[in-house]
Amino acid sequence: MKHRYNISMSIFALFFLIVFQGCTGKSAPPRFYLIDTGVAQNTTLNFRIKDGFSTVGIGPLIMPSYLDRPQIVTQTSPHRLELMEFDKWAEPLDETFTRLVIHNLSLRLYGDKLAVFDLKSISNADYQVRINVERFDKTIDNQAVLSVRWSVIKKGDGLQSTWLSSYSSVCGADGFETFAAAQNTNIDRLCADMSKA
Repeated sequence: MKHRYNISMSIFALFFLIVFQGCTGKSAPPRFYLIDTGVAQNTTLNFRIKDGFSTVGIGPLIMPSYLDRPQIVTQTSPHRLELMEFDKWAEPLDETFTRLVIHNLSLRLYGDKLAVFDLKSISNADYQVRINVERFDKTIDNQAVLSVRWSVIKKGDGLQSTWLSSYSSVCGADGFETFAAAQNTNIDRLCADMSKA
C-alpha cells in the first residue's frame, strides 16, 4: 500500500512540475516588422501646395478582415491561411498602407502639380483614390502577393475609372524581413500604376 502511495505521489509531483514549468517557461519574444518609405535619415521633403495645384485625397482604404490583426498572414495551401504567432506588424496595416501610398504618390505626382493627402485631412479634394486591398500575404512558394481594387473619382464627375491590380515579388523563405521589403516593392509598383491613371 505504501509503495502505491509513493508511486502516486511521484506521478503527482512529476505532473505538477511539468505543468508549473509550462506556465513559467519563457516563450520566444515577438518580432515586429514595418514597411518603410525608404526616405533617408536627415532628409526633408517639402510638398507645398502652390497656385494651380490640384489635390488628391487617398481613402478610404479597406483591408480584408483576415488582415485586421497584428500577426503576419501566410498562405499554407490554396484554401488555408496561417497566422504567425511571433511575427507581427508594428502597426495596423491600413495605417502603413495609407502612409506609403501617400508618400509614394507625393514623390511621383508633385511635378504634375498634384498634392497628395490622407482623405481624412482634406475636406474637398479634386480627386479621390479609393483603395480596397484584396490580398496582402505570403504564399507557399515564398511570393509576397498584393491584390488591390482601386478607383479614381474626380470631384463633380463621379466615378472616373476602376482598376484591379495584382503584384507578386519573390521574398525568400528566410523570415519576414524580406517579405516586408517585397511588399514595399509591390506597393511602389501599385503607386507607379496609380500615377499613370
